[in-house]
Amino acid sequence: MDAEIEKTEEKEKETPDLYHNPSNLWRISGWSRVISWIVLVAVTISVAGNVNQLIKSVTAQNIPFKNLFIPIEQGLLFPVVNVVYSLALGVFFFLVLQAVAEGLLILIDIEENTRPKN
Repeated sequence: MDAEIEKTEEKEKETPDLYHNPSNLWRISGWSRVISWIVLVAVTISVAGNVNQLIKSVTAQNIPFKNLFIPIEQGLLFPVVNVVYSLALGVFFFLVLQAVAEGLLILIDIEENTRPKN
């Protein structure tokens, strides 16, 4: 009986971990971080272009600054919403990708700390 237990323990030690590959998870985490920064830069450039277009539209229509915050009356609702929506969506994707990267690293740490030492 003891011989069977010893054989089983030896087989468990010899079998590789089939559930994950830490180097792949590190790579995915790294790419998630890189892509999140690319998304943030692209959204920042896009929002800057939208704000520039909004400023050109406002100056072309000779709208006073105090009326700029009443966009329904001036026909500027869509450009203002477009700027805010683009910025919010870009920041959301940035945060989600950063959370994925951190979550993977945390899961790797948890797995390494709970694995029995041989």
